[in-house]
Amino acid sequence: MRRVLIIVVLAILLGSCSAIPLDFFGGATQQPPTVVCPTCQPTEECPVLPTDATQPPTATEMLTSTELPATPEVTATLEPTATPEPATPTETVVFTATPLPFTPTSIAFPLEMQSGSPIYTQNFAHPNEACNWMGVAGQVLDKNGLPQKNYVVVLTGKYDNQAIDLVSLTGVASSYGPGGYELALGSKLLVENELYLTVYNLAGEAYSNTVQLVTHADCKKNLIVVNFIMK
Repeated sequence: MRRVLIIVVLAILLGSCSAIPLDFFGGATQQPPTVVCPTCQPTEECPVLPTDATQPPTATEMLTSTELPATPEVTATLEPTATPEPATPTETVVFTATPLPFTPTSIAFPLEMQSGSPIYTQNFAHPNEACNWMGVAGQVLDKNGLPQKNYVVVLTGKYDNQAIDLVSLTGVASSYGPGGYELALGSKLLVENELYLTVYNLAGEAYSNTVQLVTHADCKKNLIVVNFIMK
């Protein structure tokens, strides 16, 4: 009877706070779940859980609150474009001489036509062509009468109704002497009076007055010899 009363008292005390342990009646030992008792005072047997427990942040809140690292600004630096230098063409030295206008008045040039020139004679330098050749030839001499090389001799005008511009160099036609030159007009023997002969140095400077020549349609006069001498 006493044991029954003790059980009843315990049941009243525990009924308002928690469940009766099973091992009280000799059953299997097992930890019972904790029962929240909002009406009782907090005790070790009846702890009060906080009602404003912090809820874990949502995915949206996490994305909103998380500060992303600032994206560095990229500044493009343009390298200056090199301007290619134009290629320098290979210089070709071409002799260009401007024929002097014919004038009968002599100008003070270093060279003058030698006394006795021009000489009209038969073509002896090209025997195979004989009368089928016409041209002008001669020499350039210094004050002592010695042949000089590397003077430019230019013959301009008209031959056989065609404009001509012939160039020779003293010293290249040995048939007329060590400083000889030759200017071949063509294979026809014609009468021409618009031919002009001038001597230049290698720099293109006129070294003689311009001499006017006349040709003859004669096989014994198809070579015109003109010599120049230093004054």
